[in-house]
Amino acid sequence: MSRQVALALSGGGARGMAHIGVIRELLSHGFSIHSIAGCSIGSVVGAMYAMGKLQEFTDFILADGAQSVFSQLDFTFSDQGFIKGEKLIERLQEFAPDCNMEDLPVKLVIVATDMYTGNDVVYETGSVYRAIRASVAIPAVITAVHEDGCWLVDGGVVNPLPLLQLHRSPNDLLVAVNLYASPVFETENLTDVSDAKVSESGMWSQVRARWADLKAWRGNLIHSVFDDTHKKMGYFTTLRLMSELASKRLAEITIKSVSVDVLIEIPIASCGLFSFDKSVRMIRMGEEHARKALEIWKNSQLVEKQPMKSPFDWRRLFRVLLRKK
Repeated sequence: MSRQVALALSGGGARGMAHIGVIRELLSHGFSIHSIAGCSIGSVVGAMYAMGKLQEFTDFILADGAQSVFSQLDFTFSDQGFIKGEKLIERLQEFAPDCNMEDLPVKLVIVATDMYTGNDVVYETGSVYRAIRASVAIPAVITAVHEDGCWLVDGGVVNPLPLLQLHRSPNDLLVAVNLYASPVFETENLTDVSDAKVSESGMWSQVRARWADLKAWRGNLIHSVFDDTHKKMGYFTTLRLMSELASKRLAEITIKSVSVDVLIEIPIASCGLFSFDKSVRMIRMGEEHARKALEIWKNSQLVEKQPMKSPFDWRRLFRVLLRKK
């Protein structure tokens, strides 16, 4: 029987595609995921796995690069944000129909934040997409959800890595994926995982490039507001980076307070919040970082299982020598 895993998936925007790679790697090593807790993008990927639709979700994300997400953005004029998020939810339901969380074969927990109290709002029952929509409401970007007199936003605002909300079982393996690890800014150390590239030449490639530019207007608008390169410290980039640094510190505090068996850390600098064009790279990074983390864990298990060598008994040797005399 395979060992069961309780899996915590943090928020982190497009970096959350690394969650797909982590799940793939866990399954390839024979682990069975029985419990998932996630917030923001972690809630989306976790829900897709729990619903048995992770491959369909991956195909959707990779079908047209960043445009698979940006083409589903429904813009609005609101003082809460400029994206409603309903169109994307509708698109997800086309291949992953809504259901009640309590009916899923995997125990799923999704975390949002009550903007009035600052408390966690933990979803364990009811509509999967109702919970996801609240958890992905990035403040000032995706409009908040009004529910039971409360305004609900991204769970990562106060709980970016929901370890304490996981349902545990005896002897399961606690695995956490933190998308808020150092370094914060790009370094040469992040060039080890690259995107797949397809070479084209001639007029056809130019036509494809022009068509891509026409379809990319939503993405270009997003990038003009949220520059994911960290090279320009504009107004919105500064606000976003401040938010991510706060989430980074909260995640670190949570990790220190909970005994995690396998910690998989993805640097903030590896991918921006809206850089879904880096999805291939992030999935591969999730696989590689998970593989390394599991190797470290397995080696630690071997060390623990090695029998302790008993100290040499000099007194017994001395007694034997005296008898021979």
